[in-house]
Amino acid sequence: MTQMPPDSYLVLWADGQSEQGVLHLDFKLAKDGGQVGLAHSTANGIYYIDSLRYPEQKTDYSYGRYADGTDRWFLLAGMTPGHPNIYTEIAETENLSLTVLYPNPVNNILNIAFGAPLEKPATLIIYSVPGHEIIHKTIETGTILESIDVSWLDKGIYFITISHEQSTFTTKILKNY
Repeated sequence: MTQMPPDSYLVLWADGQSEQGVLHLDFKLAKDGGQVGLAHSTANGIYYIDSLRYPEQKTDYSYGRYADGTDRWFLLAGMTPGHPNIYTEIAETENLSLTVLYPNPVNNILNIAFGAPLEKPATLIIYSVPGHEIIHKTIETGTILESIDVSWLDKGIYFITISHEQSTFTTKILKNY
């Protein structure tokens, strides 16, 4: 098991070469995009810590959070393994990080406002804290405001990921009552 102090970085190589050591994972990330997650396994089950649907990868770029620890993901021109990410304003065609969810906490209807009409369809997934997919929905091109009935959800914390091939936005909501 690898333990990390707060505010530290750990480089994991998704290179399919696990024989090189514990920091080399036994899978590769797909160049044309995909999904990857981080989970913690306990005697009581598997708990998902974070996940990401990432877009098609470009040569000599990385895809990471900026600023570190935020919900904003960007193509990054400089690789900074073991250090904070550096954003050099590589343009994205559509930035889902401008998305606003309200009200939060929510009782019945969750509104999702996009900064501009969606240029392409997006996928919305709501997960429970243990990582179970609760809602999976496609949001159509041109959408500015999407409203979702969450009245039937149990009280608690949920994670929402909205993504398309070039951008991903993840945040959490608190469901009241």
